[in-house]
Amino acid sequence: MKKLISCLLSLCMLLSLIGACMIGTSAAEATDFDLWDGTTTDTSWFAADKDYFELDTAAKLAGLAYLANEYQGADHKDPGAFVGKTFVITKNIDLGGHQWTPIGISNNYAFAGMLEGKLGGLDGAAVTIANMKIGTEEAPHTTKNVGLVGSQGAGGIKNIYLTGAYINTSADTAGSFVGYSRP
Repeated sequence: MKKLISCLLSLCMLLSLIGACMIGTSAAEATDFDLWDGTTTDTSWFAADKDYFELDTAAKLAGLAYLANEYQGADHKDPGAFVGKTFVITKNIDLGGHQWTPIGISNNYAFAGMLEGKLGGLDGAAVTIANMKIGTEEAPHTTKNVGLVGSQGAGGIKNIYLTGAYINTSADTAGSFVGYSRP
């Protein structure tokens, strides 16, 4: 009987250690975010002759927004910026509650690339973008096409989670991921 109780106690201790290890791993992953300072944009990674890009910092994601918003689309028949190009986010990103300028801010500046999450570069491993903020309670965002991507042309978004997003707008085209999807 003592041997059975001793074995059961040993098993309980072992199981509690496994649970603690799993909790410790989850906590470490939850804090593994690249934090944006609200102003830095990095476009050094972009080369017009390439079709595939890995974004591993919040500044690079802000750089993508900057580049997409500089695109001068000709008209609504133009599919938008970055057609056929894939932008892979490989790390969780925390936008820090700073004001976010959507990727593709108007119909003439639509984002038409593929925005895909691959945490650690692994297919199917989604990334998280935390604390995106557009507008404030005192000053709602007033222009159209509000979201992580403001205006989406061709392309798409996949394997990305948003958490802690705050959007306050008076615009009629808004969404967490995409504010307006062009045909």
